[in-house]
Amino acid sequence: MSSINMQKKFFTIEETNKAIPKIKNFFDRIFFLQKQIKESKLITQEIFDMLQEIEINIEKINQVGCVVKDAKEGLVDFYHIMEKGTVFLCWKYGEDEVKNWHGLSEGFQGRKPLEKISIS
Repeated sequence: MSSINMQKKFFTIEETNKAIPKIKNFFDRIFFLQKQIKESKLITQEIFDMLQEIEINIEKINQVGCVVKDAKEGLVDFYHIMEKGTVFLCWKYGEDEVKNWHGLSEGFQGRKPLEKISIS
């Protein structure tokens, strides 16, 4: 099923943090393949196969219910409801847990730190 047709899934901070190791594993593979392609002297079919595998891994991440914003940087957003309304919890590859959020119309540059407040 295409992630475009999936309903939005809303995550708590705890659910987001539980999903991160799985998502990190997909990005480990994506980054490995990207490096292989960049350094490659492979024939066209092998590169095509690697690109296809990258797309499959991106789709697997989206199927978790989050949104891959930048596969090269490892940026992923998770829908979340807080007092301000619907926002994105924002995670970047290399972070141990989600630490930031931003509005739906803001991007990575609009990230704000999560505060120690009771949010769903």
